Amino acid sequence: MTLMSDATYPLRTYDPFIDFMKELDNPLLAAGAAAVFTALVQSSSATTGVVILLASQGFISLEAGIALALGANVGTCATALLASIGKPRPALQASLIHVIFNVAGALIWIALVDVLAAIVRAISPSSSLIDEMERLAEETPRQIANAHTVFNVVNTLIFIWFTGPIAKFIEYVIPASKEENSGVKEPRFLNECFLDTPALALDCLRMEVGEMGACVNAIYKAFKGVDKEAQEEAMLKAQEDVNALDRAILTFAHQIGSKELPAKYATRLETLLGVTNDFQIICDIIVLHGTELSTKWDSLCLDDHAGENTMNIMREHHKVVQNALSCAVKAI
Repeated sequence: MTLMSDATYPLRTYDPFIDFMKELDNPLLAAGAAAVFTALVQSSSATTGVVILLASQGFISLEAGIALALGANVGTCATALLASIGKPRPALQASLIHVIFNVAGALIWIALVDVLAAIVRAISPSSSLIDEMERLAEETPRQIANAHTVFNVVNTLIFIWFTGPIAKFIEYVIPASKEENSGVKEPRFLNECFLDTPALALDCLRMEVGEMGACVNAIYKAFKGVDKEAQEEAMLKAQEDVNALDRAILTFAHQIGSKELPAKYATRLETLLGVTNDFQIICDIIVLHGTELSTKWDSLCLDDHAGENTMNIMREHHKVVQNALSCAVKAI
């Protein structure tokens, strides 16, 4: 900041720059200029720092500084949009939420710049300097920083009550993909941007294997359904989810394995693939024999010759298997 201050000191007597700073008393122009500058430098913090520096040099008023800070918030939308390019739909939805929050918040306050300026003047400490220019140069930077804090906090308190409607609007503008609409489960954690960092990629793979295990667990829970038709439908749907995740996991694992991995990472990858294979086998066994075994179970329950002790043993066995499967999923 000191270096920037020294570098900009000669601008105090540079007429074109002074004339441009006077134009920034127009809030819309100031916000637009700050938005463009922030989009170029990809940092609202840098823009805010420059604004505070200009205020400390006496180049801009508090109102102009607030408008510039609002524009810096809008400029960060460019960073969010660029970061979402080529990413899954949830990333696009998150970037659009960022745009809505910042742009709507700026529009609210751009019409209330004078009100916000009065608020921060009231809550900010005043300077004891007699010279007006020196006093403003000392007070304005702190007031701009306080204004930046106030409008961000107030915007959050306003928009937090509209998260539901905003989410519905985002889903309408950026709807789910065809695969999501068809009901086929998509991987939640597999992202190719982590492939260059094996530790992160393996952790994503581990979490996705856990998702697959949860689907297998759901199949086993549907095993003793009362409605046989609904039971079979639920099991087949869960099997589709397991198969979809299995394909995604194997593809992602192949991408990880195609890189040179340290021995400990290679061992971890092999272990996760083994767990994936085990889950797939369990899924196939349950779906292949589940309906038949469930029918036999019901027949046994209705059989007067089946002793209560036998039924208790079978129920306990079912509970043990269920618990073991749940613990296996949690352990991942």
